[in-house]
Amino acid sequence: MQLNSEFLKNGFTNFLGWKTSRKILVIESDDWGTNRMPCKKVFDILDKKGFKLDSHYNRLDTLETGKDLEMLFEVLSSVKNSTNVSPVMTANYLVANPDFDKIREHNFENYFYETLTESSVKNPSVKESMEIMRSGIENKLFFPQFHGREHLNFRTWMHALRSNHQQTKIGFDYGFFSLKTDSEFSKRGHYLTALDLYSSKDLQEVEDALTDGINIFETIFGYRPKSFIAPNYVWHKDIEKSLKSAGVDFIQGQRNQVSPILDKNNYKSIFHYTGQSNIHNQKYLVRNVHFEPSSDESIDWVNQCLKNISEAFFLKTPCILSTHRVNFIGTISPENRGNNLRKFKILLQEIIKRWPQVEFLSTVQLGELIQNKK
Repeated sequence: MQLNSEFLKNGFTNFLGWKTSRKILVIESDDWGTNRMPCKKVFDILDKKGFKLDSHYNRLDTLETGKDLEMLFEVLSSVKNSTNVSPVMTANYLVANPDFDKIREHNFENYFYETLTESSVKNPSVKESMEIMRSGIENKLFFPQFHGREHLNFRTWMHALRSNHQQTKIGFDYGFFSLKTDSEFSKRGHYLTALDLYSSKDLQEVEDALTDGINIFETIFGYRPKSFIAPNYVWHKDIEKSLKSAGVDFIQGQRNQVSPILDKNNYKSIFHYTGQSNIHNQKYLVRNVHFEPSSDESIDWVNQCLKNISEAFFLKTPCILSTHRVNFIGTISPENRGNNLRKFKILLQEIIKRWPQVEFLSTVQLGELIQNKK
């Protein structure tokens, strides 16, 4: 194996991670349920108004449709390992989006959201996607877990709206909150880091929103989530206690947690590895493979993933593959969905070919295996 900087970083993380001789692959996919770019028409309007929309999320990502899910499930079900089991995708859901009409009706004085269930009553396409999503759960292809109540730092967003920040207000008028901005109201150039904090007061609001979101998740899916992934990998360690109280035992993430420092406009980086425990006996599960073809078409994502999987298996640690909904969405660009699903299918077929004994587990199944293993 060629020793390069990325291999050394991944290798160090894999070296420290929980060990097993089993070939385990977990697929984690973020951002399901969030309403990123409302539609192609809105994209074109905002583009003409000078918004920075170069991110592949803003160019391609929108609410999943029934067809998106059907095509994804077709790929997942077409691949089976040596024990006739298909891959399962741990789908990390946001369970609410801003209620733009209600916020406007109340003159931007308070924040209001709309749950996915409420959206499905108003929007036939959301209802259809929810129904097809449930078929994926029943067929053990799709396993929703918790990504947050919304993919939005509603505190800073509302502050910008109340302060009449023009770019934010224009985005609001078109149902769009995912803008890049140099606004003083955002620490990170956008409003997407839902758990970002400034003060102890913010910490309580974040904890309340997470508890509320988990309750909504249970109402939608009929069970409480046991794992969580923070939007943009930004969270303060103190929220882990609240997550534990709500039933979350496993924390998904990258090897570096971005942790806000309270009362300071700064962050610290906290290193994690798979199987590591915190003081609440929650286990961290760290992603060590990435499949993100929408972000850069010039990369050979299939071979890069296979290389990373091989490296992880060589060091006897599970593979946790990170991907995002944007790679499988076709409303704005059907070519995005079609091309990436073809690559995803080739990747899964190659995994089976090279490691026929591979085990496809959900995040929670891997977490429980680690938790119960001596």
